[in-house]
Amino acid sequence: MRLDRFLIHNANISSQECLALIKAARVHVSGRLAESVAQLLEEGDTVSLDGQPLQSKAFSYFVINKPAGVVSARADKTHSTVLDFIKAGNFVGELPEFEAVNIGKLQIVGRLDIDTTGLLLLTDDGEWNYRLTAPEHHCVKTYRVQLNSELADGLVEKFAKGFLLPGEQSITLPAKLKQVAPKEVLLSISEGRYHQIKRMFKASKNRVVGLHRESIADLDLIKDLSPGQFRFLSAEEVAKLG
Repeated sequence: MRLDRFLIHNANISSQECLALIKAARVHVSGRLAESVAQLLEEGDTVSLDGQPLQSKAFSYFVINKPAGVVSARADKTHSTVLDFIKAGNFVGELPEFEAVNIGKLQIVGRLDIDTTGLLLLTDDGEWNYRLTAPEHHCVKTYRVQLNSELADGLVEKFAKGFLLPGEQSITLPAKLKQVAPKEVLLSISEGRYHQIKRMFKASKNRVVGLHRESIADLDLIKDLSPGQFRFLSAEEVAKLG
């Protein structure tokens, strides 16, 4: 782990404050003056600030069943946000464990449109967030899609090959499309372009009228998690995802 990541999480400071503290020679790693914000901590290293050792705090990982009409943002002047549900304590599990979470540090792992429902992840672990959302990692996400018109012939093959969306310069990555009803499909994609699913079907002369994310990688949305409810991810789930 980088030193700045450790300090941000365990000293509750900003990245700018990390740099200032290290420049001021106020941070030590295992008794030695810290070298830089990018210094890598090894197993067994201790970090102290102004001579006081910092305790390593566990990261938090949540899954929430996002309702429609809620924005994937930390704050919004008009609409409810997923963080509002966290702050309201709409939590499934052991309350004492949740009370130890620093809600102000939570990040949204990827985003869902305001009218899209389903699985959404939150964490205060920035590196884990990056591993799940960076384009080069190709994390597979599966959506249940309701369409305005019946699925056109040849669309499964078209999505599997990838195609050029209007305004784009590269074709989409191969996507897996499975028809479950005349106007309903399961779609798995491994990238996250702007409004990608809606644009893919629009380019195919159809229109998305309902969109629900069912899974990310090996994590399926727990069916007993009602819209707006959230829970901690298990250590096994965290490891599988990132």
